Amino acid sequence: MSHILKYDFDSENIVGELNIIGKANYYVDVILLETNSILVEKMSVNIGKFEVRATLGSGLYKVIVFEDEEDDTGFEVSNYWPIYEFNQEIINSYNLQGKR
Repeated sequence: MSHILKYDFDSENIVGELNIIGKANYYVDVILLETNSILVEKMSVNIGKFEVRATLGSGLYKVIVFEDEEDDTGFEVSNYWPIYEFNQEIINSYNLQGKR
């Protein structure tokens, strides 16, 4: 699986693009690692893309990708299985404080 994580200054969103082979339902958690802040949990990935509303602070972000498995119990419970994760540093080019 390939991925891109970037910040869109016009929309003020963190934008993720995933090249996923498969037709299942996919979801992501996005975490700012320096503060361990969870920005979103189980956000739906639509056509390989997701957008998270966020004020950009430079930092290392972790994205965990989940696949929603079919429930065999008949109770329609979602079973999220982690299938991929990656860390990506995003730098706010308008605030280079602490960067060399």
